[in-house]
Amino acid sequence: MAKRVTKKVVAKPKDPLERIADSLHSIDMTLAHIAHSHGSLSSHTARALEIFAKKASTNVIWWDPTIEDTPVKYEHGAKVQTETMYMLIPQHLRKGNG
Repeated sequence: MAKRVTKKVVAKPKDPLERIADSLHSIDMTLAHIAHSHGSLSSHTARALEIFAKKASTNVIWWDPTIEDTPVKYEHGAKVQTETMYMLIPQHLRKGNG
């Protein structure tokens, strides 16, 4: 039986700029994945809040905080108002996003 001859392939070292470009691409892909995951999660959370509000007979109002702050009193010890719930419009759809 003939002996197999295998060649050892030695990778050419990458140029430092090429390594940086590869790293930036990897970071960019990771950030895109995080953004997609966050968007999916926030969509799911928004839908869950809508369902909860409907069951609790709570008014739900979409609110753009770039136009006006929510009319809710945020202070220690203040009673939480449950008659109306303000859901913030996603960042990319807000009027003052520009």
